[in-house]
Amino acid sequence: MYFAIKLIFKQNLFKEARFQKMDGSAISLSLWVGLGAGLFTVAFSQLPAIQSDQFKFQELFEYLNRAEWYVFLVFLLLGNVYKETLFRGLLLNSFRGVLPVTLAILLQGLLYGVLFFFGDIPLSLYGFLGAIIFALLYVWFDSIWAPIAAQVACQGVQYLLWHLGPKSDDIFILSAVMAVAGAMIATGLYLGNRRFRKPFSHEEVVHT
Repeated sequence: MYFAIKLIFKQNLFKEARFQKMDGSAISLSLWVGLGAGLFTVAFSQLPAIQSDQFKFQELFEYLNRAEWYVFLVFLLLGNVYKETLFRGLLLNSFRGVLPVTLAILLQGLLYGVLFFFGDIPLSLYGFLGAIIFALLYVWFDSIWAPIAAQVACQGVQYLLWHLGPKSDDIFILSAVMAVAGAMIATGLYLGNRRFRKPFSHEEVVHT
């Protein structure tokens, strides 16, 4: 992908996608949001309604988590670097170079949901919401490592809890876990917006 971008667009992929160093607080908040998202997903996937044949969520979660640990580890690291570089580092940056940042974030979220989940409305909505969260981290912290860290934390905790964590079909317990996880996400995003948000400059993204 690096050489394709360099050849076609005459741009440095690492500079365009903003592979920039983050400080400890930004990394911690990104991991915190990712852990919250992963915990929410684990509890959500155990809801009796979600495990029914009516939805394809269970099929997705099994596909993502049934791999051997070494296969999953490669996907966790390399897959998320590739995915975040493509959707946040390239697509989102291209969109926000010509659109208001809010519209750019919504558009990349829509494309992410549709392309990854092939028009399945519930799964596309799930992907859309996740893409919005990761895009906010990218924009606020001005580094591609922010959504990568969040994705690694999110999918890592899903994998561990899927194989080692307790299982439950108690709606009250699962709802409580989802509420706690949602509060983790909201708190992380609030602190991220308050402490690390930087003004966006068109010249910072469109390189000549």
